[in-house]
Amino acid sequence: MLNLLLGGLVVVVVALIVRAMVDCARTPSERVRYVPKVLWLLFMLHAPVLGAVVWVNFGKRPESEWGIATSGRQESVFAGVS
Repeated sequence: MLNLLLGGLVVVVVALIVRAMVDCARTPSERVRYVPKVLWLLFMLHAPVLGAVVWVNFGKRPESEWGIATSGRQESVFAGVS
């Protein structure tokens, strides 16, 4: 039972690390915060768990700050229904 839990935890951690590294590699350089993208990738290679968590939380600017925000107008679910 313990082996199954540890195996599941390993899968989750590896998925987090892979997702963060792919996300960092695919993120445009203009959206990367604090240090260049190469340094983020090196940080994630040397401290995979910590690097992935820090990247996900602080590594890139949100899309709204980057100028891809929506027009600010939301469609109502009930638009046109009387």
